[in-house]
Amino acid sequence: WLLKDRVIQGVHSLHTIYMRKLCQEIQLRTMEKNTLLFCQGEVGKEFLVILHGAVDLFIQFSKRKEMNVLWCHSDEYFEAFPTHEVRRDYLSGYLGQLLMTLSQPKTEFGEMSLLSKGGVRNTSAVVSQQSTLLIVPDAIYQVTLRRAHAEKLEHQAKMDFLRACVICDGWREAMISQVSYMLVRRSYPRQT
Repeated sequence: WLLKDRVIQGVHSLHTIYMRKLCQEIQLRTMEKNTLLFCQGEVGKEFLVILHGAVDLFIQFSKRKEMNVLWCHSDEYFEAFPTHEVRRDYLSGYLGQLLMTLSQPKTEFGEMSLLSKGGVRNTSAVVSQQSTLLIVPDAIYQVTLRRAHAEKLEHQAKMDFLRACVICDGWREAMISQVSYMLVRRSYPRQT
């Protein structure tokens, strides 16, 4: 079902050996509302996909992220309950501002911190309703899905570059996409 339903993007391009490894290590977890998945500033440890349910992403704009991470693992957090189901006051107060709610099935998140060694989470994530998540541990992600996600991000960056170029103004998306595959990223020293 993982391959047939294309639950994870890029999985169709995996070699059989890596697909088998991914299927052996992948976890399905049902989580209750208000379960903390990770905190902003933590080192990323897993890649997640929503099968059903919803996850809220919070962002702390403060420069003191370490305080946020410490609070996320305190007894105060685990004993806290929202005063109002919709507002989730205690979460927005401590975890920062609600950035977005991910609720579409097959929505992937958590990969950005896994793309660089020791990468940290840019947001905090909390389950906002009972949800079933597909979880891929970092070690498995690195040998199976990392390359596909890195290529996807690189392709998107190239397309954004072309959209910003005046010479490409008026091009159709299909043309921009095709040309973006031919672009090569190079850095040159100044004044060359």
